[in-house]
Amino acid sequence: MIFPALPVVPPSHVRELVHQGAVWTIGNFDGLHRGHRAILRSTVEDAEHRELPALAMTFEPHPVEIFAEKAPKEFRLATADERRQALLDAGLSEVWTVPFSRDFAAISPLDFLDALLVRTLRAESIHVGYDFNFGHRRSGSTATLLDYAKHGELTATVHPAVIDDGAPVSSTRIRSALRRGDCEEVNRLLGQPWSLSGPRTPGAGRGTGIGIPTINLYPQGRLLPPPGVYVTTLRVPATGFHAGAVTNVGYRPTFEVDSGISVETMCLGPMAPDVQPGVRIDVSFLSRIREERRFPSTDALLEQVADDRARAAAYHERSQATV
Repeated sequence: MIFPALPVVPPSHVRELVHQGAVWTIGNFDGLHRGHRAILRSTVEDAEHRELPALAMTFEPHPVEIFAEKAPKEFRLATADERRQALLDAGLSEVWTVPFSRDFAAISPLDFLDALLVRTLRAESIHVGYDFNFGHRRSGSTATLLDYAKHGELTATVHPAVIDDGAPVSSTRIRSALRRGDCEEVNRLLGQPWSLSGPRTPGAGRGTGIGIPTINLYPQGRLLPPPGVYVTTLRVPATGFHAGAVTNVGYRPTFEVDSGISVETMCLGPMAPDVQPGVRIDVSFLSRIREERRFPSTDALLEQVADDRARAAAYHERSQATV
């Protein structure tokens, strides 16, 4: 049988890993929510049973950035690097991030399954979600996949939706909740706190100058909660430092006009030691305290910061009491 030339070729290390067979899962996996994690657990368990590697196929850029007439600005729940690391942390052997393009999207459903998945990627088993579509104009569905699997060359498992409050858990629901600043719903749907990660970036030093030093992030290409003040936790993976914190997301209206958005975090206890510029920090969002405001004076700002810190400390104390 002659197979068509494919517009993508997996890298050599992926081809070597799967040459004796593999178990695959496929999806965008933005945010890695509870539904995703159920699929990943099953994928890893299946691979262990078959004594084969477990891999994920995902896509960059996100397909919506290719096909949407007007791609939404900063809609991602996680960067490509964060997604890859989260997939590996879930137990997968490797992640193939396909360079998504119109040529790739034009592959027919049969060629996607036969030429790419089975012949090239050596898939013996595949795990997907209930809403999985693939191939030209998304014309391949879970029914297409299950019908193909009846021929015996591939085992296919279609996972049902994880239901929360009467509706499927989805990245779309999480984005909507994050845009509202509803951290509790975001975290419930994710199954863990939503986090921002990145290198510590020096700010203007105003916080240090008035006695409220902050550790700053200037995230790019990520969906952010609305400007405001949030209860958070701060982690420094390189040192193991972990502390309750309070974080301002916004534009620093008391001091600046038309400045870019920043994420400025204050520890509730002693500041994280020796966090030099460029060191990665993780900020996990737990609850929204208030909107961002401009204050008439530094003293008014400091009074509000003291109240924010007290409310964040009380939140952390309540959380620890329920553990």
